[in-house]
Amino acid sequence: MRDVFERDEDGYLNVGMIAVSFNRLVSDWLMLDDAQAYLSALSEREEIPVSDLVSDDLEWAHPFVALKFGRWCDIGLEVYLLGLYAEHNDVGAEINKVLYT
Repeated sequence: MRDVFERDEDGYLNVGMIAVSFNRLVSDWLMLDDAQAYLSALSEREEIPVSDLVSDDLEWAHPFVALKFGRWCDIGLEVYLLGLYAEHNDVGAEINKVLYT
């Protein structure tokens, strides 16, 4: 598996490259009801319009969207992406915020 590239200006991940690596299409995933429900919930939580969670060219996506898409592509990729997220963030503090605020 090639490295997952991150866009400097917003931290979005290259889901187009993920799709190619696993012989998948981002557009196929976006048609799933589960994907649409996830985008709606994430949009509400992060206060980002759904249309801004994935780039128009379907190349770049919010890191959480990339994680969800990655799981659809390959469960091992989800584990890899979760590991990257945990390395760069205080995951425990984030979980505590969700549970106790």
